Amino acid sequence: MPDLNALGLVAKPVKKQRRLREESRRQGDGRVWLFPGMRWDTFSLRSRTLNMSEALSDYIRDVAARETPLLGRLRAETQSVKYAMMQITSEQGALMRLLIELVGARRTIEVGVYTGYSSLVVALALPADGRIIACDISEEWTAVARRYWPEAGVEQKIDLRLGPAIATLDGLIGVGESGRFDFAFIDADKPNYDNYSER
Repeated sequence: MPDLNALGLVAKPVKKQRRLREESRRQGDGRVWLFPGMRWDTFSLRSRTLNMSEALSDYIRDVAARETPLLGRLRAETQSVKYAMMQITSEQGALMRLLIELVGARRTIEVGVYTGYSSLVVALALPADGRIIACDISEEWTAVARRYWPEAGVEQKIDLRLGPAIATLDGLIGVGESGRFDFAFIDADKPNYDNYSER
């Protein structure tokens, strides 16, 4: 068992969490609070989740993330391109894989593909007859994804739909696909999250 203090798992007092959250909202310092006391700096490139210590992040990657060499290459390539901070971390990918396996997902939908790390994680976790409808607007960024999917042998599982996701989702609803997905991952333009999740 690792030393939890060394891994940065010491809880902060609730009053301090509230003060920090209120200070962040008031100052508009570029931080987005996801949970009390946890933040993601939207303007700096990070390779770890939230404000997790490096020691804890390394521990999770070493013990639980089990990133394949192909996923590692994709992550490394994405770290060198514009907007690299939009990519999920390897530990988030490991959590997604676990969720897919736990619920026995067969049909999934993803809004926001970027360079395809999350869709590749999901496709690798799905059974042979599993499918992903992957929505994105960028031909440029999804071109990276489309190079990796065949190499992983999962291109037949991924139905990439280029265009505004709201239109894609409305089209799926129009043909009776509403409520037929086992798992959804939304990681696209933040102002439309409510619009995506309501569909």
